[in-house]
Amino acid sequence: MPVAQETIGPQSFSRRLPVGAEILPEGGVHFRVWAPDRKKVEVLLEQEDQSSEREKICCELQSEQSGYFSARVPEATAGTLYQFRLDEDPQPYPDPASRFQPRGPHGPSEVIDRVRMDRRRLEGCWRQRAGAV
Repeated sequence: MPVAQETIGPQSFSRRLPVGAEILPEGGVHFRVWAPDRKKVEVLLEQEDQSSEREKICCELQSEQSGYFSARVPEATAGTLYQFRLDEDPQPYPDPASRFQPRGPHGPSEVIDRVRMDRRRLEGCWRQRAGAV
Protein backbone atom coordinates (compact mmCIF):
# COMPACT_ATOMS: atom_id res chain seq x y z
CA MET A 1 0.00 0.00 0.00
CA PRO A 2 1.57 3.31 -1.08
CA VAL A 3 2.27 5.83 1.66
CA ALA A 4 2.97 8.97 -0.37
CA GLN A 5 2.69 10.08 -3.97
CA GLU A 6 5.88 11.82 -5.14
CA THR A 7 6.41 13.79 -8.33
CA ILE A 8 9.91 13.68 -9.78
CA GLY A 9 10.22 15.76 -12.92
CA PRO A 10 7.59 14.59 -15.41
CA GLN A 11 7.10 11.27 -13.61
CA SER A 12 5.41 10.38 -10.35
CA PHE A 13 5.48 7.23 -8.25
CA SER A 14 4.06 5.94 -5.00
CA ARG A 15 6.49 5.48 -2.11
CA ARG A 16 5.96 2.42 0.05
CA LEU A 17 7.40 4.19 3.08
CA PRO A 18 7.53 7.94 3.82
CA VAL A 19 11.32 8.14 4.33
CA GLY A 20 14.44 6.23 3.39
CA ALA A 21 15.98 5.03 0.13
CA GLU A 22 13.53 3.61 -2.39
CA ILE A 23 14.45 2.08 -5.76
CA LEU A 24 12.52 3.62 -8.66
CA PRO A 25 10.93 1.52 -11.41
CA GLU A 26 12.60 3.63 -14.15
CA GLY A 27 16.03 3.38 -12.48
CA GLY A 28 17.85 5.28 -9.79
CA VAL A 29 16.87 5.71 -6.16
CA HIS A 30 14.65 8.26 -4.43
CA PHE A 31 16.11 9.40 -1.09
CA ARG A 32 13.92 11.14 1.49
CA VAL A 33 14.80 12.18 5.03
CA TRP A 34 13.17 14.31 7.73
CA ALA A 35 15.59 16.98 9.00
CA PRO A 36 13.41 19.91 10.15
CA ASP A 37 16.21 21.92 11.79
CA ARG A 38 18.53 21.81 8.76
CA LYS A 39 18.94 24.20 5.84
CA LYS A 40 20.84 21.82 3.54
CA VAL A 41 20.99 18.02 3.26
CA GLU A 42 23.18 16.06 0.84
CA VAL A 43 23.37 12.34 0.17
CA LEU A 44 26.88 10.93 -0.24
CA LEU A 45 27.06 7.77 -2.35
CA GLU A 46 29.89 5.30 -2.09
CA GLN A 47 30.26 3.08 -5.14
CA GLU A 48 32.97 0.72 -6.36
CA ASP A 49 34.41 1.60 -9.75
CA GLN A 50 36.03 -0.83 -12.24
CA SER A 51 39.32 -0.92 -10.27
CA SER A 52 37.53 -1.88 -7.00
CA GLU A 53 38.25 1.56 -5.53
CA ARG A 54 35.50 3.49 -3.77
CA GLU A 55 34.12 6.55 -5.56
CA LYS A 56 32.13 9.21 -3.67
CA ILE A 57 29.24 11.02 -5.35
CA CYS A 58 27.45 13.93 -3.65
CA CYS A 59 23.89 15.03 -4.47
CA GLU A 60 21.96 17.83 -2.76
CA LEU A 61 18.43 16.96 -1.65
CA GLN A 62 15.63 19.44 -2.31
CA SER A 63 13.78 20.98 0.63
CA GLU A 64 10.09 20.05 0.92
CA GLN A 65 7.39 21.25 3.27
CA SER A 66 7.36 20.11 6.91
CA GLY A 67 11.12 19.59 7.17
CA TYR A 68 11.59 16.83 4.58
CA PHE A 69 14.37 16.73 1.99
CA SER A 70 14.36 14.46 -1.06
CA ALA A 71 15.91 13.79 -4.46
CA ARG A 72 16.05 11.21 -7.22
CA VAL A 73 19.63 10.06 -7.75
CA PRO A 74 20.04 8.20 -11.06
CA GLU A 75 23.55 6.90 -10.17
CA ALA A 76 22.30 4.97 -7.13
CA THR A 77 21.23 1.31 -7.39
CA ALA A 78 20.58 -1.63 -5.08
CA GLY A 79 23.73 -2.20 -3.04
CA THR A 80 24.87 1.44 -3.12
CA LEU A 81 26.25 2.61 0.22
CA TYR A 82 25.16 6.09 1.30
CA GLN A 83 25.22 8.62 4.15
CA PHE A 84 23.73 12.07 4.70
CA ARG A 85 25.67 15.29 5.21
CA LEU A 86 23.68 17.85 7.24
CA ASP A 87 24.33 21.53 6.53
CA GLU A 88 28.12 21.89 6.27
CA ASP A 89 28.96 19.32 8.99
CA PRO A 90 31.96 17.27 7.76
CA GLN A 91 30.67 14.22 9.69
CA PRO A 92 28.37 12.08 7.48
CA TYR A 93 25.43 10.31 9.16
CA PRO A 94 23.64 7.05 8.37
CA ASP A 95 20.01 7.10 7.27
CA PRO A 96 17.79 6.90 10.39
CA ALA A 97 15.26 4.95 8.25
CA SER A 98 17.89 2.59 6.81
CA ARG A 99 16.84 -0.95 5.87
CA PHE A 100 20.42 -2.29 6.23
CA GLN A 101 23.65 -1.13 7.94
CA PRO A 102 26.38 -3.49 6.64
CA ARG A 103 29.19 -1.76 8.60
CA GLY A 104 27.31 -1.23 11.84
CA PRO A 105 25.08 1.53 13.22
CA HIS A 106 27.51 4.40 12.57
CA GLY A 107 28.66 3.32 9.09
CA PRO A 108 26.97 3.93 5.76
CA SER A 109 23.49 2.64 4.98
CA GLU A 110 22.86 0.35 2.00
CA VAL A 111 20.13 0.67 -0.63
CA ILE A 112 18.05 -2.51 -0.48
CA ASP A 113 15.83 -3.93 -3.22
CA ARG A 114 12.80 -5.02 -1.16
CA VAL A 115 11.24 -6.99 -4.03
CA ARG A 116 14.33 -9.19 -4.52
CA MET A 117 14.88 -9.51 -0.79
CA ASP A 118 11.27 -10.61 -0.16
CA ARG A 119 11.53 -13.24 -2.92
CA ARG A 120 14.78 -14.61 -1.48
CA ARG A 121 13.23 -14.81 1.99
CA LEU A 122 10.21 -16.69 0.63
CA GLU A 123 12.38 -19.08 -1.41
CA GLY A 124 14.50 -19.73 1.68
CA CYS A 125 11.39 -20.56 3.73
CA TRP A 126 10.16 -23.03 1.11
CA ARG A 127 13.54 -24.75 0.86
CA GLN A 128 13.71 -25.17 4.62
CA ARG A 129 10.19 -26.58 4.83
CA ALA A 130 10.69 -28.98 1.93
CA GLY A 131 13.35 -30.85 3.89
CA ALA A 132 11.60 -30.64 7.25
CA VAL A 133 10.20 -33.73 8.96
